[in-house]
Formats: sequence, C-alpha cells, structure tokens
Amino acid sequence: MHRWILLCLCGLLAVQAARAQAVIRGQVTDTQGEPLIAATVIVYDAAFGQIIKNTITDEKGQFVCSLPPAPPDSIGIEIRYIGYATYREVLAATTQRRSFVLQESAFDIEEVKVEVAPVTIKKDTVVYDVASFASEADRNIGEVLKKMPGVEVSPDGMIKYKGMPIRRFYIENLDMLGQRYNIAANNVPWQWVEEVEFYENHQDVKLLDSLGVAGGGPALNLKLTPEAMRHVQLNGETGVGGPFLLWDARLVAVKFFDRHQFIHVAESNNIAKDLEKALTEHPLSVENLRLRRYHLPREDLLALSSQAVPLLPPERYRFNQSASTTLNGVSRLSASEQLRYHVTYLYDAAHYDFDTDSRFFLLQDTFRLIERQRVESRRHLLQAELDYEQNTTKRYQRNTTLIRAHMDRHWGQLEGSNQLLQQLETPYWELKNEYMSYLPGQGRRVRQWVANTYARHLPQQLTVSPAQWFSAETESWRQQASLSEWQTLLFRNQRGGSMRTQWQWQIGTDLQAQALRQNISMNNSLGTKDTLSGNTERLSAYLFAAGEWQRRLGGGFQWRVEGEYSASQHRINQLLDFIPFGKASSSLNWRQGRWGMGLSLSAYRQPERRFVNNRQPLWRTYRQSFVNGDFIPWSQVVSGNYTLSFSNITGGWGLFVSVSRQQGEQNYLDAFDYSGFLETRHRLPEPAPVSYTMTNFHFKKHFFHWRTTWELSGTSFYLRQRMQQDGQGFWFTNSSYHLRSSLSFEKLTFFHLVAELEARGNRTQWGEQPPSPMVWQLRQRYLLRWLPAERWELHLQWEGFGSFTERKQQTIAFMDAGVRYRLRRMSFECQWWNIGNTSALELQSVENNRRQEQRYSLRPLNILCKLTWQL
Repeated sequence: MHRWILLCLCGLLAVQAARAQAVIRGQVTDTQGEPLIAATVIVYDAAFGQIIKNTITDEKGQFVCSLPPAPPDSIGIEIRYIGYATYREVLAATTQRRSFVLQESAFDIEEVKVEVAPVTIKKDTVVYDVASFASEADRNIGEVLKKMPGVEVSPDGMIKYKGMPIRRFYIENLDMLGQRYNIAANNVPWQWVEEVEFYENHQDVKLLDSLGVAGGGPALNLKLTPEAMRHVQLNGETGVGGPFLLWDARLVAVKFFDRHQFIHVAESNNIAKDLEKALTEHPLSVENLRLRRYHLPREDLLALSSQAVPLLPPERYRFNQSASTTLNGVSRLSASEQLRYHVTYLYDAAHYDFDTDSRFFLLQDTFRLIERQRVESRRHLLQAELDYEQNTTKRYQRNTTLIRAHMDRHWGQLEGSNQLLQQLETPYWELKNEYMSYLPGQGRRVRQWVANTYARHLPQQLTVSPAQWFSAETESWRQQASLSEWQTLLFRNQRGGSMRTQWQWQIGTDLQAQALRQNISMNNSLGTKDTLSGNTERLSAYLFAAGEWQRRLGGGFQWRVEGEYSASQHRINQLLDFIPFGKASSSLNWRQGRWGMGLSLSAYRQPERRFVNNRQPLWRTYRQSFVNGDFIPWSQVVSGNYTLSFSNITGGWGLFVSVSRQQGEQNYLDAFDYSGFLETRHRLPEPAPVSYTMTNFHFKKHFFHWRTTWELSGTSFYLRQRMQQDGQGFWFTNSSYHLRSSLSFEKLTFFHLVAELEARGNRTQWGEQPPSPMVWQLRQRYLLRWLPAERWELHLQWEGFGSFTERKQQTIAFMDAGVRYRLRRMSFECQWWNIGNTSALELQSVENNRRQEQRYSLRPLNILCKLTWQL
C-alpha cells in the first residue's frame, strides 16, 4: 500500500515538472514552403546573450527545444542556413509552436567581393578586424586598440572595454603577462595580429563557468596570424644622435607556439623614455578585490620636495640614462595546467631643474618663498614572479610568488630663501605569496580557500646640510626611519545559487604586524647633538564575515546586496583597543540592448591600515613622518554612485558616465601649526567631517567609412574637509577639473591627422580667506603624418602648452619633425625634437594652501637617427 502511494506521488511530481518545463516547437521553411533540413537553431537569453539550447531541424524542417525549469522572462531564437539570411526573433519563454520562414540571400558567384566587417558580434564575444583600424604609421597593437570603438586606453596603458578594466590579456588564449600587459601592447607589431576578441562577462575559472556563474568583467584575446606563430621572431631598433651623445635601443624576442609563449625585451635610452611604464601592473578586477588580493601599499616615510608635474610628456624636461630587461613566458604543462614566469631588472638615473616662486595662504597671513632646486635620482629595481595555475571543471588552484627589491637614491640641492643639500636613500624589499583553491560542493555550490601573505621592509635615511632653516647653529640634520610589515589573510569562501540567483559568503582572519623605528639627530658647530627618537609597534587582528546575494530580475534588471562585519583587536605599544568595523551596500543594474544603467548605495566604517603620521616641524621639503601612533584612525562614510552607459559597437558608438557622492566623518583632524617659516603637521583625535563629489564621462565615436575616431573624456572633483591651523578650525575646499579630446583622421591612405586637446583646472580655499585664483593648464597637440610615396613617411608635430589665471598667462610651443623610409623588414628614421630650441617652461599650480609659479629647464634640440629591423 505504501509503495503504491509513493509511486502515485512520484507520478504527480513528474507531471508537475513536465508542466513547468516550457517547450518550443517549430518548423523552418523557405518562402515557397519547402522545409529546410539541418538548419541551425540557437536559443539564448534575450537579456544577457547566454546560449540556453541549440539544435538542428530534421528532414521535415521541424525542431523541438526544451527550456530549463527556471527560464528567463524572454528568449531569443536565431536560425541559420547557408544561402539564406539569418533569422532572429525575441519570444516569451513559454510553451508554443511557431513557423519560421527564411528569406533567400541570392548573389552572383562571379561578382562576389569578399569584405571583412570591421566589427562582428558572436553572442558574448566582440571581434575586431585589426586591418580595418590599423595604418602603416602604427608601430604596435597598443596604438591600434586606441582606435577601436568601445575600447579606452588610459595614459598609463590600462585597457578598458565599455568602461570596465579588462580582467585578462590573452594571446591565443594563453595569459602570459597577467596585469603587466603593457609589455605585449607595446612590443607586438599589429601586423602579427589578425583579430582582437573581447569576451564580455568573462569567467576564467572553468569550474564556475560550468555552473553558469558569470564573470566580473571583460577579457581580451589576440588572434595571431599563421606567420607570427611559425617560428621565433626577433625585432629591434637602434638609434644614435646629438647634440650630446643620445641613444635609443631596443631588442625584442617573441615566440607564440601552442604550448609555450615568451616575450623578452631589453631596452636602453637617454631620451627620457619611461621604461617603468611598460612594467606597470594594473589594478586588479573587482572580482579579485572580493578575493582580497590586495595588500598594504608602499608608503615612503621620507621624501624630497614634491613639485607639480606639467602636462607635457617627460621627454620635454627630463634628463635620464635608463636601461631595463624583462623576461616573460608561459608554458602549458598539460591541458589544464600552466606555469608563468616574469623577471625584470630596471636601472634609471635622471635629473631635472626648476625655479619656484611660492605663495602660502594662511588663515591670518600670506608669505612668499623663491627657490631654485635641482633633483637627481638613481633607481635599481629587481623583481621575479612565478605563477602556477590549474584550471579544470572539477578543481581550480593558483599560487603566485613575487620577490621585489628597490634601491633608490635621491639628491636635492636648494638655493634661494633656503640653502640646502639633501640626500635620501629609500631601499625597499617585498615578498608576497597568494594561493587560492576552488572545489565543488553539493549541487551548485563551490568551496574556496584563500591564503595570502605579504612582507616588506623599508629602511630609509634622509640627510640635510646645512639646515639654516631649522636653527642658526645647526649644521646638519639626519632622519632615519625603518618600517617592517607582515600581513597574512586566510579565509574561506563558499558560493552557490541557480540560473537566476547567486550567493556567496566569506569568513576569515587578517593578521598584521608593523614595527617602526625613527631617529632624528641634529649636529652643530659646537659639537653638541640633539636627538629625537620614537619606536612604534602595532599588532592588529581582524576577524571578518562577509556575504553577497544577487538576483537576476526580469526586464534586464539585476539586484545585488552585500555586507561585511569585522571585529578588530589592536595593540600599539602598550595601548590595547577593540574596534568593530562593517560595511553594507546595495546596487541595482539594468541592461537592455545597447543601454545600461546602475545605481548603488553603500555605507561603511573602516580603519586606515597605516600609521598616523604626526610630523615634527620640518619645513616644506621634509614634511614626512615622525610617528606617534597613539590611536587607530578610521572613517565612516555613506556614498552613492550612478552610472550610465551606451554601447553600439557595430555603429562605432560608446558612452560611459558615472557620478559619485560621498559624505562621512573621520576620527582624526589634520592640524597645521606655523612659527615663522616652520610648519608642524599632525593629526588630532577629534572628529572631522569630509565629503566629495566626482563625475567622470567618456565618449567615443568611430566613423568606419572615414576611418576617423573622435574621443572625449572628462573628470570633475570637489572636496570639502574640516581642518585646524594654530588651534583654529576651518573648512578646506578643493575643486579640480580635467577635460581631454582627441581626433584621429585616416581616410586617405597617404594622410593621417591627429589632434589632441587637454585642459586641467584647480582652485582651493583655505578657511574664510578668498579662494585662490583658478589655475588652468592647457595642452594642444597636432600631428600630421604624410606618405608622399610608397615607402616614405613624413611627420610633423606641433605641441603647445599654457597655464592661465585671472591675472597672468604663460604659453610655450614646441615643433618636432621626422622622416622614415620603410623596406620589407627594415626601416630608417630620423627625428628632430624641439626645433625651436625652447629652453624653459613656466607653470602655475595650486596645492592645498600654496600657489606656485615654476620654471622648468627643458631639453635642447635633439636629433636622433634610428634603424628598425625585424627577422
């Protein structure tokens, strides 16, 4: 009897499940009613483009497609058949029977002209044809990426797609460089790349991808030509010039095989090229930040004076001697394992000269200083990284080990109101290891373990003589600081969900230990010595629990809620303190077709995981640290963010806008005390409100017919913060603006025009004092490339710079020229910079309570002849 009841219940459940499962039945015919046999039928999520089912028609042109138990609100159906136009339609995700008629796409075989579309879309993959965007004047694939619609390349080389940084940079689906993809963008010729693919919502973990977990951002993949993958490629360039001995040399060895790839680069120059830029490790993706792959940033305890950097490239004012070599490679050990390595050595010696006329605005007074300064630096960098990754549908694990060592020395000579000679040594050692592992759980659940360890040591020393600004009897002054830090994060993460709902939670611990030793000694002519010393030891333990829940709603909406609570115990010297922290946020995102929108609201109370720098009276050039860490700094903030995006890749359109507003309070107050020319900066344990508003936008339009790209971007920032000077509280405000526009025209094969305009504005207000003059810095650049004959290329560049206030304006202009003769695997080039031989640049800037007028010494007329070759 019980067995019969059980069988009946099972039958009822099966009937109910069959009712809940939607089925699409259809027949595919041509316009004459004839069935189309073996036509491809694809059913996908209409909102997100994810493929649900695919099948083919039978001998009667019919097909049956069953949808999953929890289908989306609407589905898209696509039918393909050779010789017929592709059929697409959006349907409701319900049981139905339909007839589909395909239109014949007739053409005359003898008159067919094959043309490759510049952009094609294959579900969640957008494919760019490189030849449709490149020109003979382009040197590498990075220059071509800047022209592609929907792609944004920042000045430091970061690549964004539809406003989001890329998560991976693949070359033939192998990730060789990680976040150091500038090395490939700057050294892979565009002629070696056939297509550039962008994977939207890329999920690089196969285990999560098999469970339908979407990724956190886009990824890029370079599809190479057969010739580029055939053998080892060597290319390089060698240039020499004058008036003093100039050189610029580079050697690149690359290999792109199925199971092994490498890029080895050696460079040296003294024409002010920034070699460290190519080694930039770009910020991690949002997903990796959730995995807490971040550590305490380097914060030098001692420093020379910092000056405003002009909008002009460093090649205009920087004198250098630089060399670097980097070895990068990846080997596919098996179908699911790969090993990646990275080794770099960098040497950079540089100097620059400038005059400074500074006006300091205080609450009750204003004073002025005129100085001339020369800064020299010598840097050594050595780093090595080894990364192992195993990626299958059953397991994912990855371990990354990095060793980095810096040896930096800086010299500064100051003349004018102060007569100083300064020497700064800032060595730095760092070791980090990051490990993560994913394992499948029950159902759609995934367990994850993460263990990250970071250690670093910063022994630094600053020597100043004579120190006339400090005391009339003081002949020399020396400050030493040594910081050692260690941090370990260990936590477990588990995630699960269904097609429409996903969740995950974390629980773990974060242990930090810091030890700071500082000493200041002052010697005078009488042989006496004054010494100030301070030791700070800090031990912190964080126990945190975090959770995240997201659900895909109807109509293209997605809702996300996340929160975290952290209980922290801190011990600073003999002080023991317990402080709870937490954060909560909610976001609603919508995407429908080409439009997207997002709205988020968050609130948090979090610590500043660094020391509080209470600074002794060290005037301007030496504002850095004498630490007295007697409390834990923290801030509590409520913030909102709004984003709007529009993307029509095939039409060449792209738009991204974001507005952020933050309002909060911190438990410390920045205080300034002045005694004549002496300044003391410290932090008081008093609450201080702070708020800011920031707006960003980026617009890009590519005109395919005219081979023209127009790009416009801008940022505005407003900060308001409570401070204190000489015991009197006041409000400090800062307003800054940045606007950039560029136009590239390449319609004619022998003519290429680039026009750029960049403007920055800044203004500050110190208490009730009148606001400082609005200072604008403007840069204009016009580049003309002309190909008068098949192998010849001429280029002419004009670059103008100016700074403007209500009372004064300063302008300067540069003229550059070059000629290039190309052969099949070789080219000869001569370049002339600063033809007008402009010797100095005047710049106005505003920072905090200081307005400056600076005069930079510029490089003279430079001539360089270069040979570029490829084997």
